[in-house]
Amino acid sequence: SSRRIGRPPMTRCVSSRCNNDPKQETKSEKTAPSTSFQRTRGRAGIFTFQPASTPPPLESSSDLLESPINNPQPEPHVPEEGVSRLIPVLDHPQLMKRLSEEGIKPVHLSRIWRHVINGYPSTSFDDIPHLPKKCVDLLSREFTVSSSRLVQEERSRDNSTIKLVIELGDGSLIESVIIDHGSYRALCVSSQVGCRMGCRFCATGTMGLTRNLTGGEILEQLLIANSVTPIRNIVFMGMGEPLDNYHNVRTAVQGIHDTRMFNLGLPHITVSTVGVVSNMYVLAQEMPK
Repeated sequence: SSRRIGRPPMTRCVSSRCNNDPKQETKSEKTAPSTSFQRTRGRAGIFTFQPASTPPPLESSSDLLESPINNPQPEPHVPEEGVSRLIPVLDHPQLMKRLSEEGIKPVHLSRIWRHVINGYPSTSFDDIPHLPKKCVDLLSREFTVSSSRLVQEERSRDNSTIKLVIELGDGSLIESVIIDHGSYRALCVSSQVGCRMGCRFCATGTMGLTRNLTGGEILEQLLIANSVTPIRNIVFMGMGEPLDNYHNVRTAVQGIHDTRMFNLGLPHITVSTVGVVSNMYVLAQEMPK
């Protein structure tokens, strides 16, 4: 199923091996009615999931996107072995936390992010105008413009799709795909290196899970794709199960939507899932739009 921020969740195929036949259901789809979701068949064979009962309230819930990333609660940035110790500057909770700890005003955030996003890949922190030296030193010491890099670009014969092979800071490879819809282009992003869901129709599902992507690494896929062609829509249908990496996917959605960063409207963001029901409830409560 796919949770489209601002619209009802839908089921969509996440593998090029699947022919979009509605009869080909995954195990999680078949068991969905036994959970607290009911499945009804809509037009064009797309299934819409609606809660059969009111989901249990969270102990602490808030609409995080009402005031995007103004009060982040970041998890400690502890890179896994082999991962670069420099933090992606797009990892906004970490950047905001460090600026606050150093007594640097958050008014500089917009200037930093817009300069990086508009100037990538030929930009550096030293080029950002009107930043205090203390802020430039912090950025140069602890952050990086991008911890990921584009290593391969493959275009279809009709140029309708562009596959981007991206190398992460630890050398792992992930894929993002730009899809041309004529009047706009969408980006299919990955949320994990590998996947532990084990869907037999999906090549990634046979790999097993190596690690989660950080929120900054997910946002770097959009940063890189925008340097190839302007992106209007985001779909979390690449490598990995988004709701199995909920915290970092939430961070990425906030950054995609935030006006100081990529400034994409919520109706242009789609989160897909094979059916991690507990986090579907959390997603519906924290991002109801």
